[in-house]
Amino acid sequence: MQIEKILNNNVVQAMDNDVEYIVMGKGLGFQKKVGETVDKEKIEKIFVLENPETEAKWTCVYVDLSDAEMQFF
Repeated sequence: MQIEKILNNNVVQAMDNDVEYIVMGKGLGFQKKVGETVDKEKIEKIFVLENPETEAKWTCVYVDLSDAEMQFF
């Protein structure tokens, strides 16, 4: 699973076998770059993006969350 976009330190947008995901986990995006592999041991939740409209909504939600708010997920 490769990182396509880093939304914050705990959430990344990733691709695996032409399927797009939003992946959550403490420190997943910290000191990472686009194109690097997601550390599967840090993954806590995975969301599958089924259409571009869904992707845009989730991206906006996660970009606006603070690290403290992420603790509730």
